[in-house]
Amino acid sequence: MLPIDDDSSLISDFLAQGSLSVAPSFDGFSDNELEYKAKVKAIRKKNREVRQQLLTMLQKALAKPGRSAETDIFGATRMASQLLSADKRRPVVVFLSDMQEDRGRFRYKNMTFGKKDLARVGTIYGFPDLKNVCVYVVGTRSDSIERTRKMLTFWEDYFKKSGAAVTPDHMVSMLVNWPPKKSCGSPRVREKTVLSWFDHLRREF
Repeated sequence: MLPIDDDSSLISDFLAQGSLSVAPSFDGFSDNELEYKAKVKAIRKKNREVRQQLLTMLQKALAKPGRSAETDIFGATRMASQLLSADKRRPVVVFLSDMQEDRGRFRYKNMTFGKKDLARVGTIYGFPDLKNVCVYVVGTRSDSIERTRKMLTFWEDYFKKSGAAVTPDHMVSMLVNWPPKKSCGSPRVREKTVLSWFDHLRREF
């Protein structure tokens, strides 16, 4: 988890970070069922420990005062692109923000969040490469319902132009549709699959 502050164009300090392991699929031809179940149980236990560590780190980080009063959301999207450029896992990014850009040439108070603003962003900043990245935006808000709707449309279109996998049900006030569907996002870098002699033999039959 990374902060969105007054300079999110560079990869800064993580508020919290950790990796969850994925349980392997069961192969009825070559796997021992008891060993497989023991392995899955160990992985789930480790993942619970990682989640608890993440929660503890995040609580400590959020207890500290913020480093900046400004918000560089466009820089944060570019940072996400950098972080995920060579990801071999399915990338999912969740933006926890009111999505009120407040830095550089674009300021929330001066934006209409229409097509002209989107075109200007594309001309000045360009759009980050978020192809195959599953994106959620949680917490978009403003001083009126109508303006919030325009903001939701603006950011959804922005992420679509960036190549991200995003739909209206990903633009929410609370994260309820979770986890994301398996069809949302895919690895940006695919590893070559090396088949064993047993896999080749099984394919023959």
